[in-house]
Amino acid sequence: MDLWVPRVPVLAPALVAVAVVAVLVVARMWRCTCLSKTRVTLDLGRRVSVEDVIIGCSGLAGLFRELTEREAVAAVRTALASGFRSFDTAPHYGLGLSEKRLGTAIATLQESSPCGASGLSPGDSELTLYTKAGRLVRSYAELSSAEQDRVERENMRNSPACIFPATDPDLAPLLDYSGAGVYKSLRESLVRLRVSRVHGLRLHDCEQPSRFEAAMAAGGGVEALLSAREEGLVNEVGLGMNDPYWILRILREHNRARELDSVMMAGRWNLLDQSGMEVLRECEASGIAVQLAGVYASGLLVGGSTFNYMAAPQDMIDRTRQWQAIADSYGKTLPQVAVAFAFLPKVVTKIAIGVRTAQEVRRTQDILRSLETDAVPSALWREAQARGLLPRELDLVVVAKS
Repeated sequence: MDLWVPRVPVLAPALVAVAVVAVLVVARMWRCTCLSKTRVTLDLGRRVSVEDVIIGCSGLAGLFRELTEREAVAAVRTALASGFRSFDTAPHYGLGLSEKRLGTAIATLQESSPCGASGLSPGDSELTLYTKAGRLVRSYAELSSAEQDRVERENMRNSPACIFPATDPDLAPLLDYSGAGVYKSLRESLVRLRVSRVHGLRLHDCEQPSRFEAAMAAGGGVEALLSAREEGLVNEVGLGMNDPYWILRILREHNRARELDSVMMAGRWNLLDQSGMEVLRECEASGIAVQLAGVYASGLLVGGSTFNYMAAPQDMIDRTRQWQAIADSYGKTLPQVAVAFAFLPKVVTKIAIGVRTAQEVRRTQDILRSLETDAVPSALWREAQARGLLPRELDLVVVAKS
């Protein structure tokens, strides 16, 4: 019996060659697409001023160490006198303490100095307040057993993980990312702030599966934000989060996410951490403004010892020293470079700088004044990139034209 041997078409080698070329082309296209997703439009010649900065108010609640109410009021007074008009707070900060102190400061200054040194007049229409939703402040003793299961215990005063030591030990943060919870949180924030309305409302720290599901559900937190804006309760709505993974999931999975006005991303776009680059790209493509927080990496870039709200690891300390050396070589301070870097992406419309004291407010003003008249040179960014301190895919050659 003859053995059957299949005949191989003479064109097989050519077909294989074509297939190989096709695979290479597809691979190249895929690679280019992936690279384009990590790129953001930069503006290397941007000038900044106090109008571009939001005063972050977590420090008013005594972030990491206690702060007196007098010190908090003095910080707000100095900020207003220096021309700052935007303030960002949240129920999370000291379980209402930041909101209360900010509200007390504004009300006190309006009453005692209507047109004086505070720079604030009653009902100042230029005053822009932001707060957040996702946590309700409750007396722990009054919670039901079911509600106690929804308490964020690590942010209670008796927890070693609590970063607000002045928090009332009887209070607890009750997690609620439902639509009703967002409305309830807003109403309670207005009482603590002693105002009739705020400019902006953000969904805060929606970065765990249960929180995400509640926020994304029909009638959940995301829809409630949009409804609150439609009803005229606030002017601006968005997210206030840290983790790029969860931010991107909301932006890509909720069918109304592109209706959000802004995303405040904390700690993921600064000199030490650029893991939020894809969020910048996504927001730029979607027409959503970005407001950055954590531009000092929670302290390390401004002389502190913390990174991402914890003791700074050695590799980040070493990286900070490298940045310091580069800043020195160009005659800049590290905080100046940190602020300038935050403003590089064109999609970033504002940054939040946290302050605790009047001295920190004045330091912020000095940094902005210096950058307004003398921008950080493009050569600094290119040198940092050459040293491996910035991503290679960050395009530092093309300057965006306004």
